[in-house]
Amino acid sequence: MEEYLLQIKKTLDEIVQIKVDENNFVLSMIIKGEKKMKSDLANPSEVKDMLRIFGGLKEDLPMEIDIDEKAQQINMKFHNKDNMIKVRNILDNLWDRTADLLKKALASDFAALKDLGDFND
Repeated sequence: MEEYLLQIKKTLDEIVQIKVDENNFVLSMIIKGEKKMKSDLANPSEVKDMLRIFGGLKEDLPMEIDIDEKAQQINMKFHNKDNMIKVRNILDNLWDRTADLLKKALASDFAALKDLGDFND
């Protein structure tokens, strides 16, 4: 199972490119390759959920989220550099944390999942 999780992480690292514009406080996630999904790439609330669930973001940071379906790009614009750096650090470790959460769930270690939030919405 460990090999599969490493392969998933490697594939995600190859498919998703992170760009940083420190002058304008913008982080971009670019999905490489042809668009294969028939559904939307994401919506702003899903991006925030991803940062919270898989990234471990504990606070609601003010940001503008722009999703370009055609370019397969998610741009997050922040009001200050500190908030941008917090999210950049999360994105730098996003796939490691995601693989770790999946590994724990597969091992029935649900204690690791209890603090992910309330998903009744």
